Amino acid sequence: MKKLFLVFIVIGFLSSPVSTAQMSQGQIMIGVSSSLNLSGYTWSSDFMNLNFFSTKYKNGTVSDPDKTTSFTIIPRVGYLLFHNFATGLDFIYSSWSTKYSNEDEDSESIFCVGPFIRYYYTLPKFSPYAEINGAIGTETDKYDYANLEGDDKWSLKMFGIGIGAAMPLGERVTFDALAGYNSISYKQKGEEEIEIIGSIGLKMGFTVFLR
Repeated sequence: MKKLFLVFIVIGFLSSPVSTAQMSQGQIMIGVSSSLNLSGYTWSSDFMNLNFFSTKYKNGTVSDPDKTTSFTIIPRVGYLLFHNFATGLDFIYSSWSTKYSNEDEDSESIFCVGPFIRYYYTLPKFSPYAEINGAIGTETDKYDYANLEGDDKWSLKMFGIGIGAAMPLGERVTFDALAGYNSISYKQKGEEEIEIIGSIGLKMGFTVFLR
């Protein structure tokens, strides 16, 4: 993740530096970021994220520890319809798997897609913005235990709103920071009950504006 951020920084400083990045009608915008969720739900505030991690948990004298691996990629592509007004799509894919010391396995995958709207207010040294986004998709949980094997499926609906600021790194790149609220509604296939999870998160990343 740090290497990816470094690439965006280099791109920004190779551009001709100006006080404010140019956000003009007709530009394409792409971006990547990572977020800090303040409500305990690991990925629910991520709408534009790229990360990978692997952890091990060892209990007492167990020689073969539990191992969890997670991968999330959420690219964003947008278009400035008008000056400082952008809209586009987020594509969300997330997966994690756990292999326990007793050879049991559990895995989960999520795929969603949805629109976003962002409006910038341009100031000399940075651009505050407001953003609304949403997505629909599916979540699949597969498990393989010693005496039980199967999978569960849910449909997902997401909605997020937040305010942030874009700091220019050149004519084409900004560093973005956003604070916002997101909610996720889960509905298991064949069931009527819906579980709603709300979270507050901080999101930081980079946006590139293409001509």
